[in-house]
Formats: sequence, C-alpha cells, structure tokens
Amino acid sequence: MRAMKYLKTLVCAGALLAVATALGADARRPVRFGCAYYPEAWPKENWSKDIAEMKKLGLSIIRVGEFNWGNFEPEEGHFEFSDYVELLRICETNGMDVMMCTPTATLPLWMHRKYPECEKSRRDGWRPGLGDRQSRCPSSGKFRFFSKRIAERMAEAFRRFSCIKWWQIDNELHIVAGTGLCECHECERGFRQWLKERYGTVDALNKAWNSAFWSSRFSSWDDVVLPIQKGREPWMTEYVRYQSDVYLAFAREQRDAIRRFVLGAVVTSNGSEMSGWLRLDTLYRDLGYAATDTYVRDIYYDRSRWMWGLSRGLTGRQRPFMVAEIGPFSWDAEKEDADGDLDGWVDDAVRHGAESVLFFRWRQSVNGEQTHPAILPWSGRKGRVYERVRRIVARRPVVSLPTCDVAILHSNESDQDTLVRGGNIQFGQYETTSILLNKALEARGLLPDYLISSEDVDFSGYKTVFVPVNTMVPKSVVQKLHEFVRGGGQ
Repeated sequence: MRAMKYLKTLVCAGALLAVATALGADARRPVRFGCAYYPEAWPKENWSKDIAEMKKLGLSIIRVGEFNWGNFEPEEGHFEFSDYVELLRICETNGMDVMMCTPTATLPLWMHRKYPECEKSRRDGWRPGLGDRQSRCPSSGKFRFFSKRIAERMAEAFRRFSCIKWWQIDNELHIVAGTGLCECHECERGFRQWLKERYGTVDALNKAWNSAFWSSRFSSWDDVVLPIQKGREPWMTEYVRYQSDVYLAFAREQRDAIRRFVLGAVVTSNGSEMSGWLRLDTLYRDLGYAATDTYVRDIYYDRSRWMWGLSRGLTGRQRPFMVAEIGPFSWDAEKEDADGDLDGWVDDAVRHGAESVLFFRWRQSVNGEQTHPAILPWSGRKGRVYERVRRIVARRPVVSLPTCDVAILHSNESDQDTLVRGGNIQFGQYETTSILLNKALEARGLLPDYLISSEDVDFSGYKTVFVPVNTMVPKSVVQKLHEFVRGGGQ
C-alpha cells in the first residue's frame, strides 16, 4: 500500500513500444542497477571485496572519479592515475561496467592556494572555502585550462579500459548552487564581451534593455557592472544566459577532450533535481545522452516526475535516460517506514523511461561530508537499507518508452526568465506551472512527451500540445504551432 499512491496515476494511454535505447539496444530489457563508489576513501584491500559484493547484490555499474581531483592531480601538473588503473582492472575482471566522472566540481588544494581566480567570488571579495562544491568560476581562463587538461589526461590514462561505458562531466551542473552566482571581474569582462557580440553597439543594447527608463542609459560598455541592478530582472536574465553559455562551453570542452582519446564515448552529466538555471536542452543535445538525479521526498515527487519526463526529451527526441543518483532512503524520516517509498519511486522512474538506476552510494561516509544512509553503513554490515535495495534489484523491472499523443512544449529560455523574476533557486512560475500540468495529465493516465522549443521541433504525431508560460517563443516555433492547429491539432 505504501507505494501504491506513487503508482496509481502512471498507466500511460497507448501501448508501450519497444524502441532503441540511447546506447542502441532493445529498450524492452531489464533496468540496470548500480551505485556511486568512492574507492579513494577506503583501503585498497577492500576494493575487490566491494566489487564482488556489488555483483552479488545484482549491481552491474559503478560511478567513480567524482570529486577526486586532489588525488588525480595532487600537485599542479603531476598526475596520479595508478590507483584507478588498479580499480578498473578489478572491474574488468568482475564484469563491472563503469561510469567515469570528471572531478571538476571541487578544486584541489593547490588550486585554492595558487589560483584564487579559479573560484567564484562576490563583488565584496568573498570567496568559498576549501571543500565547497560547485564553487568554480566558469569564466576563469585558468580554471578552464585546468579542467580541460584533467579530463584529457583521464581519458588518455583510462582509454584502454573497455569497462568504461559512460563519462560524466562534472557534478550537477548548476549556475547558482553551492556558492551562488559568480560576480568576479572576469565574469564581468566576459559578460560585457558577450553583450557586444549579442547587440553590437551600446545604442542597440540601450534600446533592447529599455535603459532610458529610470534614467539608466549606458554611455559605454564599461557602464554595465555586476551585480545587475536590483529591480531589473530582465537584465539579470541576460546575465544568467551568459553564465549558462559559459557553463555549456565548459562542458563541451571536457566532452571534446574525452573524445579526443575515447572515440564515440557516451558523455553525459548528472542533472540536478531542478533545472540548474542552465539551458538543459542545449547541454544534453551537445552531450548526446541525458541523466538526472533523484532523491526521495514527498515534496519532490511531482517535480521528479516532471524531470523524468523532461529528461526523456532533452536530447531533441524521445530517448531512455539514466537516473545517475537516487538515495536508497527517504528524506521523510518522520514517516513510518519511509524507506518503503523507494520502491515506488524506482518503478516510477522506469515507467518514465529510465534505463539504468544508480544508488547513492555503496557505503556511508565515516566523516567529513554527507553521512546520510547508503546501501551499506560505514561498518559494512548489511542491514535494512541493503535488504531494501536487494529486493528492488531482484524484481528486475523492464524499461520501455511510454508513447503518448499529448506533448508539452518546453522552453528553457522561459524557464530561466521566470526563475530570475521569481528570485527562487528552485521554483519559478514556468517550472511550477509545468509541474502542475504534468501532474494533471498523469492523473488522467497520460505520460506526456516533452518537446524542446527550437527550430527543428516536430509536432507531427501529436493531437494536443500544451505551451505553458512561454514568455519567449522563437518565431519559427510560433509558425509551426499555427501550422499544427491548421492541421487539426489542439
């Protein structure tokens, strides 16, 4: 009964078709399960035993490398990959597939000390401290050089290992998470250059930004300073778009560095449970495969269903995706047997098109960072959480893409616009409306497709298309919507 409330709305109208997965296999196959693993935190003599225990549990994927920059490059320009070579050999011996992560979400100590310009900063000079995640400045040329180099060296060192099936870029790419928007001088210079390329002249910028209002007319590019003036949300939206473009370039650089040594590498990034204020459509089209993170909590349930459906369409067509992280527990600890909710969430993600589900994580941390439950406690003793995961994996749910003649048009630009206007890191008007719309459709037995608002969007095959809170719709998409209606669409 505890999982039924999560499942009762999930019968999709129409048959479930067998279609190709993102990796080219038949989509009607058992979901693959795996977990995050941090071998650097445990004695080497544990590694073989841990991998063998994972296989015994039914896991076939481990996700490694995340946040490990300080061990991969303990000193500037000095690289150490021998430990991970040993780990990968163990994986190949045991038939364990690997998702290798670039470690660029946390900076090594030498970078903090020698190159503070690699970190985000506020106008007052505040910078994050050692150990903060997502604290890098995406505009920093020095940081971009280092991040590209570590991705390239990892690909070169690990290219001979066929067990590596996926590469994850960074961790939960997000413009404002961790330490907020960067307001450093390099970001300011980059933003001005971005505006020059976008508008050409200061006069054109003044016209587009309506800067005559409130006597705000710019006389030169140097008049544009950070943070963008309070009360000018459309101006701040432009800065968010600049930051998004810089992060996207950062991701493409790592993708290209990896594929320089690993031809045809499947590259993705584990999207957070929210949009991250990024152009997710551009990100996953560029990378080619979508992944998202999910954590069980009642207040996140409707948002998670929305994100699962959206993840299916983010590459530009409907494809299976990966749940790169799901905690094997529930944040609603006050509920009786709250961990039982996990069963329903996993099944629900699979119904939406998840072809692999990776638990976070194999073993709980002893100290120093997040210590929430994992498959095993730090002691390694098998308990309630282990048994819960074992039963889920043993059921071997089958993935198959839902088919539906109803779609929701997704506009990342509108999403960014309303997030900034609302001033909320998670809930802008666009996302809130889309989440409620998705909930209403699923309550009627429909799992809607998500179509990306772009020049090549294709409305054929759909009877109804919803266009929620689209504050910014390209003319080409407007024209296609009119053609869709003239052809009998609603």
